[in-house]
Amino acid sequence: MESQDGKKKTDARRVADSTVTAKDIAALTGVSTTTVSSILSGRNVVRVAEATRQLVLSTAQEKGYRRNQLATALRTGRTNTIGIVSPLTWSGVEDIRHTYLTKLLTAISVAGSRAGMNAMTFIDSPFHDLRPDKVADGRVEGVVLFGLPTHIEGSGDWVRELEAMGLPLVEIGSRHSHYQVHADNFGGAGLAAKHLIELGHRRIGYFQSTDQRVSIKNRLDGFMTVLREAGIPPEHTPVVEGGDEFQALLRSPQRPTAFFCSTDRMALLAYNYLREAGLRVPEEISVVGFDNSIVSEVVWPPLTSVDNPLTAMAEAAISLLVSQLEKREIPSPQLMIETHLEVRGSTAPPRNHQSKSMREERDMNRS
Repeated sequence: MESQDGKKKTDARRVADSTVTAKDIAALTGVSTTTVSSILSGRNVVRVAEATRQLVLSTAQEKGYRRNQLATALRTGRTNTIGIVSPLTWSGVEDIRHTYLTKLLTAISVAGSRAGMNAMTFIDSPFHDLRPDKVADGRVEGVVLFGLPTHIEGSGDWVRELEAMGLPLVEIGSRHSHYQVHADNFGGAGLAAKHLIELGHRRIGYFQSTDQRVSIKNRLDGFMTVLREAGIPPEHTPVVEGGDEFQALLRSPQRPTAFFCSTDRMALLAYNYLREAGLRVPEEISVVGFDNSIVSEVVWPPLTSVDNPLTAMAEAAISLLVSQLEKREIPSPQLMIETHLEVRGSTAPPRNHQSKSMREERDMNRS
């Protein structure tokens, strides 16, 4: 009768001379094939001790194990691939350079990989080159959609048509399908308004982009709601769009002492216009952005900005998608992810507020 050690040596020689399979790794480690398959797939269907998981992974690496995705798909009927649909071309191909969109694309891919899923990216315009039946042709098991504008006619129909094909779908930032993930844009803009009010600003402009996403509209609503609740009249909160309107407001006798910008990109434009007008940030005008993109840390002065929780949004979207695929119960199909404000060097009390504070301090010292 062959000893256990002899059996393992025989298994090792057989593995060395052929393509390594999960069954081979199971034979080498003494772990069941089901458990090995779970560990190697990355889906962690079976709960195992960390020592066992490391043993399987190290053995697989040592023996050159490579997962055969095609064979797995044929055997299980699953591709373990998600589609990422992003109409990056909706306002021009230059949008692919938007840090918001590209960061979210990366975050979704990473979150999918951690869930044991591959990612297939579609970046064609969904309303022209990319039809729903092309997305639902069997290559992907589900779809995450983001960056969808609201002003394009037929955008909702496109999403609903895809959903009607039975393909699990999660939207980030738009509201056409059953499963949705959103950043709290309303609350985040409110945080920016409260910050400026607490600094003493009472004339605060809003510099908005032409972007028609729901998230951008929610930022304006959240910002205006807090100003209204603080008793700041509408005439003290001008809303401007585009460089001409912004520059005209800078020349106005009623020039704001601070601006909240709908995105960090708009804040960078504000920086440029303020510089051209000879106005210093934050000594003469404070600026707040939204997205907390990498540029907010490298501009001077560093930009105070509302953080857009892209990683948390991506992870939530993948969780909703995987739950659909595995037919788990989903308590809440619509998730709201909290935002927060990163305070940096672009905000300060307004000049008149600073002067008043200095006078009050001098008066106190005299008394």
